[in-house]
Amino acid sequence: MINTNTLFAPFIRFIITMLSISGCSKGNINVHSGINSFPDIFPDYINVTIPPNIAPLNFIIKGEKIPHFVSIEGGGRILNLKVNNLVSLPRKKWKELLSESKGDSLKVTVYKIGDKIWKQYTPFYWYVANETIDSYLSYRLLEPAYANWNRMGIYQRCLENFNEKEIIDNDLTGGNCMNCHSFCRQNANQMVFHMRKDNAGTYLIDNGRITKLNTNTEYTASHFVYPSWHPLGKLIAFTVNNTRQSFYMSNDNRLEVYDLVSDIIIYDIEKNEIFTCPQLSSKDNLEIFPSFAPDGLKLFFCTSKSVEKLPEYANKIVYSLCSIDFDPSTKTFGNKVDTLISSSRLGKGVSFAHPSPDGQ
Repeated sequence: MINTNTLFAPFIRFIITMLSISGCSKGNINVHSGINSFPDIFPDYINVTIPPNIAPLNFIIKGEKIPHFVSIEGGGRILNLKVNNLVSLPRKKWKELLSESKGDSLKVTVYKIGDKIWKQYTPFYWYVANETIDSYLSYRLLEPAYANWNRMGIYQRCLENFNEKEIIDNDLTGGNCMNCHSFCRQNANQMVFHMRKDNAGTYLIDNGRITKLNTNTEYTASHFVYPSWHPLGKLIAFTVNNTRQSFYMSNDNRLEVYDLVSDIIIYDIEKNEIFTCPQLSSKDNLEIFPSFAPDGLKLFFCTSKSVEKLPEYANKIVYSLCSIDFDPSTKTFGNKVDTLISSSRLGKGVSFAHPSPDGQ
């Protein structure tokens, strides 16, 4: 027996779409004229993969501010919107679309509305994964560069909607600088961040206990800087840096940031001790940007030869990506440093490298 619902479903969806389009316009609509390109949108959400619990992918259609029609189809549902240049998707209908389209895709078609003829852009797709994303993202919020930095905070945003909430704001800490917040394996119960100027130090949050660490010792060049948690949650790799800034009056780069000294140390939470090794604290090299492997058996970092004349040659500092073995049971490093990406061979530097959670 033929299933007539299945047979006529595509035709019915087509009729509904055309009726919706006609209902949003004046008079009869002629056959759409095709534009052989994707619409120019911001953010660029063309053919991306998204989790099924993400907030609506609102976007702006760049260019002349004229009426547009947007059709989103997937999971047996169609969402039609008549907009100008801002596409704001209703949350309830968006969640329904995502729920019905797990493991499949959403087809997005944008039309430029004319008096009698509408022009259709090339459709694009949002591929909906089966796996959800962590619900919250944390970040430091401050004004753009070269403005005052005395108004900032660390915030979190729920990625399933647009709710934003402060974790800590420097209104509470005398308007000082705060940076480099980091979580252990995305666990909000284990967190570390730094304060600068007033209340300077590293603040460790470990399962409800808050500890302020005075990390500027006679053995370190500075307070702690870039952190990376060991996956076991008992050790944290940091850098200690003597950092400088140079501002230019006539240069493509308005600002040059460089280090006179940069070493990597490991902080032991339980013993309140730090340790390192010669390969991570050489006087001839700058070691920076540590990142533990997901299994905790390697430490990735960047390194560059120190430059004698600064700041004139600060732009000569380019970093290679390296790794060194680590034994967490004995807290010892291997003797050999492996260069994974050489800056001299690549012709450019590497910074802030992090392995993926699966270690690949």
